[in-house]
Amino acid sequence: MTAVAGRPRRGPRVRLWAKLAVFAAVGVIITHVLYLAIGLSVTGRALAREQERLGRSFASLIASDAADAVLVDDRISLHELASAAVMGRGAAYCLIVRDGEVLAGSLGGAESRALARSRAPGDSATRIVVSGAHRYLEVVAPILDGDAGSVRVGMDMRPAAATQRRLGLAFGALAAVMVLVSLGAAFLIGRRVARPIGELGAAADNFDPS
Repeated sequence: MTAVAGRPRRGPRVRLWAKLAVFAAVGVIITHVLYLAIGLSVTGRALAREQERLGRSFASLIASDAADAVLVDDRISLHELASAAVMGRGAAYCLIVRDGEVLAGSLGGAESRALARSRAPGDSATRIVVSGAHRYLEVVAPILDGDAGSVRVGMDMRPAAATQRRLGLAFGALAAVMVLVSLGAAFLIGRRVARPIGELGAAADNFDPS
């Protein structure tokens, strides 16, 4: 049995098993990238919710302690409360505000007043405050249902961001290992599956009906 004369020579072909393996590898990589992005998004939201919960609990506690001092306008006690609030509890600043006026704060006077003016009276929504290169999650707790003012606590977002980065690195390393394992499996399986088809194709190419 000889090859058919005059048949045009074909250039080098990519083997079928390699094509199958490449397609499988692309699918695996896309899947793991999506899983990683979704995981980081869910983790970030969970960390933000937990930080907000802690901030609200902390602000409510300060508001309860500050009620009597606000009623008698005891500024010294209020400043002591605001200063103590930022000592090792994850809070970056604390403001005690009434009718737009800062009664006490852990920051300097100008910075405290600027933060106080940035929020409309009665606005108690949690929001992100940007000051320079830092970001804070600001939560508000009313004093005596808001009749005596409010407490604003800015939670430092850097610890949560650092935790998210560490989790991202861990997830990324795990995803990389899984991708490598999946790629190896895809090449092995693709080669095994495509081998009989390749043999049939080679036999068909060498078949000479004459």
